[in-house]
Amino acid sequence: MDTWWMTRVRLNNRKVNYYDSREFTAAGYKWKMQLYPKGIDSGTGSHLSLYLVLADFASLTPPKIYADYSLVLSNELGTNGVSYQENHWFSASSRESGSANFIPLRFCVEPAYKYLVKDCLFFRAAVTIRGIASTL
Repeated sequence: MDTWWMTRVRLNNRKVNYYDSREFTAAGYKWKMQLYPKGIDSGTGSHLSLYLVLADFASLTPPKIYADYSLVLSNELGTNGVSYQENHWFSASSRESGSANFIPLRFCVEPAYKYLVKDCLFFRAAVTIRGIASTL
């Protein structure tokens, strides 16, 4: 069953390259969202980049987790949203997955979309474990 977790990111420090959300527990594992407000990789300078990160990878048992996940940028009421859905094998060597081109930066600040409220953006994440694997 999906568990949605929500966080608010205040974009008041323009010198910060990325923000980490507080850790949250979903499906028995600790996760966090990582937001790059100026983009990263192919999204640098043009898009907001958003990733789901396995936070407790050092003590990961079993060594690989296959998960479906959703990342959502919503307005302050949680009604409008841009979403990204993916599945990924998370492990100590592959602990993050997401989108370098999550949403164009111009849409984040466009008043009509109401995403940016008092310099804050609102994000949600859902994680569903589909499988686990141990090394042979």
